[in-house]
Amino acid sequence: MVRACALSALALLVCPSALSVTVGAQSPIAPGAPQGSAAGDATARQEPPPSIWQVAPAWSPDGSRYVTVSMRGGQVDLWVTQADTGAATRWTDDNAVEGQPAWSPNGRCIAYVTTRNTPGIDVKCDDAPAWRLISDARRPQWSPDGKRILCMASRDGRIELLTVPAENGASGIPVLPWLSSELLFAADASWRPDGVHLAIVGLDRNHALGLWVLALDARAPLGKPALNLGVALKDIGYQFYSPILSRSGDAFYAGTASKGEAYVWRLPLNPKTQAAAGRPQQVAQAAADSVSFDLAPNGDRLAVAWETASTRIWLFPFNAETGAIGVDQGQSVGPQHGVAASPDLTLAGDRLAYTSLSPETGRQELHVRQADGADRALAADKDQRYGPRWSPDGSTLAYRWQAADGTRFMVRLMDVQTGAERDITSSFPTSEYTPFWWTADGQAVLASLEYKAADGVNAYAIAQLPLQSSDHKAKVIAANNKFQLWQSSVSRDGRWIVFVAQPLDNMWSSLMVMPAGGGQWKSITDQLGWDDKPRWSPDGRTIYFLSRRSGEFEVWALPFNPQAGAAAGAPRQLTHLSDAQRHIFRGTGWLEFAISSTQLAVPIEDLASRVAVVAIPSGHPAKE
Repeated sequence: MVRACALSALALLVCPSALSVTVGAQSPIAPGAPQGSAAGDATARQEPPPSIWQVAPAWSPDGSRYVTVSMRGGQVDLWVTQADTGAATRWTDDNAVEGQPAWSPNGRCIAYVTTRNTPGIDVKCDDAPAWRLISDARRPQWSPDGKRILCMASRDGRIELLTVPAENGASGIPVLPWLSSELLFAADASWRPDGVHLAIVGLDRNHALGLWVLALDARAPLGKPALNLGVALKDIGYQFYSPILSRSGDAFYAGTASKGEAYVWRLPLNPKTQAAAGRPQQVAQAAADSVSFDLAPNGDRLAVAWETASTRIWLFPFNAETGAIGVDQGQSVGPQHGVAASPDLTLAGDRLAYTSLSPETGRQELHVRQADGADRALAADKDQRYGPRWSPDGSTLAYRWQAADGTRFMVRLMDVQTGAERDITSSFPTSEYTPFWWTADGQAVLASLEYKAADGVNAYAIAQLPLQSSDHKAKVIAANNKFQLWQSSVSRDGRWIVFVAQPLDNMWSSLMVMPAGGGQWKSITDQLGWDDKPRWSPDGRTIYFLSRRSGEFEVWALPFNPQAGAAAGAPRQLTHLSDAQRHIFRGTGWLEFAISSTQLAVPIEDLASRVAVVAIPSGHPAKE
């Protein structure tokens, strides 16, 4: 079955909300519209209680159990639930983050992606210890005969499909090696029941989101998709969760969410060609912000995880010299529902800037909160303003602006007093520049630059954008075509720049430091996990950052020697904010945190979910 999960190592591997692709209308068909049908009986088991986060259900081959990714025990593990009684048992128990579970055909083993030691795929059978199948790979799928496991890996920015012997693991054997040159983006690949075909979901070079069914020995060119998902599903949404092709090939299932409601849809297909044979029909609905699900092997039921989430900025008392955080004295900022993200504090710590996105209206607001608690919106529209950053004097905010239709990007400045905006780059069709900091003198913005090198390969740079200049006069500080360069930040004394380097396959993220004027990089954290969002202490002797070293994102501190320009000790964890109901916001693309001498601001997501077994409504083919 096609079970896509739009993941990078950033969101690492949990897969609560599968595939996200913009292809059409921005809201699903309203309940009761002619295309829909009555939802199935969703009164089945809801174990554990809704306050415990659990997502990504996957049925066992005999349909008697399903596995979920859950924080029932206070950490992200796999739990197996009996479908008839709701009784659950823990399958994994460690400090790593697990996700993307897939059952073996005999129902004894589960392959899954994990952060244990290094990111990769582990296999655990019954009560036996887990063992490593392959590193630096994801999305495992067992072959129907149980002898091979299909997975996806990234090599030099290209997606590769590999098969690995299920008995003992080994280096993967490439499958359809030409596919990466035919697809701009490969979302998922899975076995068909005959064991000689694969179902592929991806975006082709004509920007068509499609489903292809290919023989293992198929050759290029790729050709047109059997099912053009952008056309077939254009009326139900733009963000698809857990797309699944039924075993018989007669239906395609997908989830959508809009305005606080989530849906599961069934698209009837021609079982021989997988071409659309009708319009999408609604099969389940609930009040939720997202949905993940799996279709039972015989096609008569869904295991559905309905998830709600609210993300707010939390302000904590903070001592930037010692790293002490008053976790029990925090206060929340932002709306009760929706996503408040991208916080930034002035150097004096007297004002907080942040963004807020309403799921009901789709409007994003840019807010400033004063020290006395007064909060005002500086901008409120459907344009996006990513990552507001205060100028050193606290008069101006810099951010990446994106038009509501997604066709134009530029770096903008806003005068906080007047709300007036002005551009410091031209308009681009892609997000070429992303500002992350200001130079110490406030005369330029430090930004990441994505561009095409002379050989056509994607390349990345850190550049200074002078406030009174134009794009061609930007000063490049660092450039590389092997690593993505993000989150550059200048020390208060203007001597050093700390930034994040990530390989093109996003398998790890490490902190680097270099002289502010450019020069040789030095790695100051290891390259084994995900370290991100570095922030300087006022005295330049500590770098605070977010890391997934302990599983979920937490705040860490790294001592720094400003004379040597190097780490002066090992990192230490400062917070333990994650539990079964909340964690620091996982959406790394929008995740930011901020510090001043006396405050720390970080977005925290409160989660609730429930899993229900839902019967496929009558009138739909149930048996496969």
